[in-house]
Amino acid sequence: MPEPSRPVVLARRRRVLLTAALPVLLAACSAGGAASAANTAAAPTSASPTATPTSTAPTSSPRATASASARSSVTPTPTPTPTTSPVPVIPLHAPLTPLVPGALAGQGVFGVAVLVHGQPAVQVTHMAPSAAQAGYSVGVVWMSGKLLRYQLHPGYADPAQLSLWNQPDLVPVAERPSLVATFNGGFHTRELRGGFYENGHVAGALLPGAASLVIYNDGHVNIGAWGSEVRMTPSVAAVRQNLYPMIDHGVISPTVDYNTEGNWGPTLGGVYATWRSGVGVTAAGDTVLVMGDGLTPRSLANLLLDAGAVRAMEMDINPAWMSFMWYIPGPVPTQPIPNKLVAFLRPADRYFTDTSRDFFAVLAR
Repeated sequence: MPEPSRPVVLARRRRVLLTAALPVLLAACSAGGAASAANTAAAPTSASPTATPTSTAPTSSPRATASASARSSVTPTPTPTPTTSPVPVIPLHAPLTPLVPGALAGQGVFGVAVLVHGQPAVQVTHMAPSAAQAGYSVGVVWMSGKLLRYQLHPGYADPAQLSLWNQPDLVPVAERPSLVATFNGGFHTRELRGGFYENGHVAGALLPGAASLVIYNDGHVNIGAWGSEVRMTPSVAAVRQNLYPMIDHGVISPTVDYNTEGNWGPTLGGVYATWRSGVGVTAAGDTVLVMGDGLTPRSLANLLLDAGAVRAMEMDINPAWMSFMWYIPGPVPTQPIPNKLVAFLRPADRYFTDTSRDFFAVLAR
């Protein structure tokens, strides 16, 4: 779906200093495993996990343990240890227990998508969201809080008023050598219960109790209810609010099964299971994200919780607004190659040109 037309806006360009890291070779893993990639300078290295897992015959594996097929079909190569590393060695995320055992080959087994400083900074897997939607493949992402930093970018149509914001409505060329991932923001500011804050300005209003993704000056993120778990301080760089918390203190909201359109947003055609996205933080300060088709508020919350979220929020919904990409080094550092998490509607390079809606950029530290 093409972006609406817009006036020309001069995007700021900032230089990104890159540090050295060692060459790395990872074996390809199916269902979100890693393909081999060479680690260059301080830019992230990445290899596209193989295609979305295909359906297989159901097995009798109980939900209490990961399915045997998941363990046997994907065996990620242990992450190599660099000679020097800015953080302790990061292991692969523990496999998730399939919600529908046998629905997808290799589901729940994480593979490496992006390396930063030789470590698995972005890890992905795919899951069937529920028995009722067993034919769907939903992406689940884990992102390191120690290796990555975040930026909130405005859209030229929403929140508009580009002169107010520090960030432009696309990923600047100067930032692309460090680009690791991008993903969609929340509801349109005129529709959400909450606001958009960046560079000292607000679109809408920052509402008490609203689910809030907060980016701090050092690039790390936190998620929580505004005014209690997160609040305005001099260290806050950006805030994106959307609805109310979906998970808080490791507990799914009791409203997740009720008044779906009122609590979690109207869907196209009023369907219950549709394209949804959500993001959460773990107790260790890492980020988890879930995105895909066939998701209800309940199944989205279940997957976020299973991935380790202690606090989480729903982001945008419906097919036209979904995006999560990770990036493979391209022919030159300023031309990284985007890879879609799942087969969403928008083009994979949508954030390299002016975009109408806000989004998040994730960069290597």
